[in-house]
Amino acid sequence: MRLSANPVPDRALILSAGALFSRLLGLVRDLLFAFILGGGWAGDLFLAAFRLPHFVRRLLQEGAVSLAFIPFFVREDAERGRQSALNLGRSALLSLCLLSLVPALAGVMAAGPLALAFLPGLAHDRELSSQAASLLRLGFFYLPPAAAAAGGVSILLALGSYAAPACAPLALNLGLLGAGLAAIFLGQSGWEAAMTLCLGFILGGCLQFILQLPPLYGRGFRLRGSCRIREPAHLNFLRSLPPSLCGAAAQQLHFLAGTLLASFLGQGSISALYYAERLVELPLALVGAPLGMASLAGFSALVLAGARPALLEETRRLTGLALFLTLPAAVGLMVFAAPIVRLLFMRGAFDPAAAALTGAALLLYAPVLPAAAAGRPLLAALNAQGQRRAAAASAIISLACLILAAPLLMAAWGLPGLALGESLAAWLNLALLTRALRHGLGNPETPGAISGGLFPWDAFGRALLLSLTMLGAALGLEAWTKYLGLGGGQRLALIIPLAAGIYFTLAALTRNPELRMILDRK
Repeated sequence: MRLSANPVPDRALILSAGALFSRLLGLVRDLLFAFILGGGWAGDLFLAAFRLPHFVRRLLQEGAVSLAFIPFFVREDAERGRQSALNLGRSALLSLCLLSLVPALAGVMAAGPLALAFLPGLAHDRELSSQAASLLRLGFFYLPPAAAAAGGVSILLALGSYAAPACAPLALNLGLLGAGLAAIFLGQSGWEAAMTLCLGFILGGCLQFILQLPPLYGRGFRLRGSCRIREPAHLNFLRSLPPSLCGAAAQQLHFLAGTLLASFLGQGSISALYYAERLVELPLALVGAPLGMASLAGFSALVLAGARPALLEETRRLTGLALFLTLPAAVGLMVFAAPIVRLLFMRGAFDPAAAALTGAALLLYAPVLPAAAAGRPLLAALNAQGQRRAAAASAIISLACLILAAPLLMAAWGLPGLALGESLAAWLNLALLTRALRHGLGNPETPGAISGGLFPWDAFGRALLLSLTMLGAALGLEAWTKYLGLGGGQRLALIIPLAAGIYFTLAALTRNPELRMILDRK
């Protein structure tokens, strides 16, 4: 049994289109944040408090809940029928909402100690610590609507509906943009503006869930109906949720740890790391998360059919596709880090010093991109196989290595050293995921065990060679545009599309298999 080359890229394209609009809107949102808050303590406090609900949003709504839920839905649908699978979805949605209330209430009550634990570098300043606690307390109110939206997205993906899940993040960004515009209209700045933006985050979370309801009802799902909490499928889903969340959270955990460590580096470090991550998140959201979510249902079907060699083949192909699409973006972000940051963020309260610090962080944070993107198909395959604990162990080990190595790197290079530590941790996590899946598929006691490599070294080599060739052309274009006297923004506007065109033209001329996978529509 073999999956067609078409369905996963096609479904991922729908998710990528929604992610593109969402990330572009998110970029406008971040430009608004930078304009209102700048790179000082007001921006640092808001972005640190914003990091926790943003972490929850990405963890729940960019595949973690889906990784746990879809394999059980596919099995329930195949064995007991669609109505039983929908009942499972209703039970899962209710459980997610109820479970989210526990950390939400605990976080509201313990916001003060959490703020000190999350930002230990601010313990010496009571006023800043108090403000951070107030912002963090507001952020915890986002958890229940985020859990409800994640449940709705998971059910829709399991039912084969991709448009509404792709558009869900748009609602969150609209809420935040509305709050930012309200802050400007009211003449707010600093602390007051940060509070208004937190309220916009909660509003956007509610809009996310509301957006899921029409397509859910159109697919036959109802909020009212049987909730069989004690059904084996539902209980197994709940048991699988913690390791699935942990396994999918590697990058988010790395960044949370980075935010904590950056609080020791002085004013502007948290903001600089945040904006560097946001620039990496744009291409990652277009490739990594869509490939992981789009492949999970097919992977689950292959596991049910016992077709593990086909699972290996599809995982390797999709991992190669992720590397093909993200390696050139990572190279471009590294080489043009400083001018990209200046062009996008250096206005309003975001001064040249903040731009320089953010550019230095982006230079060494960009390698996270291909590692994180390539890990998403591996995570999907591990969850389809039921190897959730192995994925969780990979995340925990890579996080521990980051925490141990980052202080040494920070002592040597400051914030760029911390960014480098996060990049190394991301590649370590990818290596551990590859090893875990290879071990599970290659176990002699496993029916249909496979032999052969899992990481697509051939695809990696092709993408790296094309990226380096593209880089040479881009540097030549930069020298030419400087000779013509063009400004920084004009140069980037010309270089980026031309470099991308060169990359894909060379791929077409060399009959690149990953490009053919995208273009194949037979």
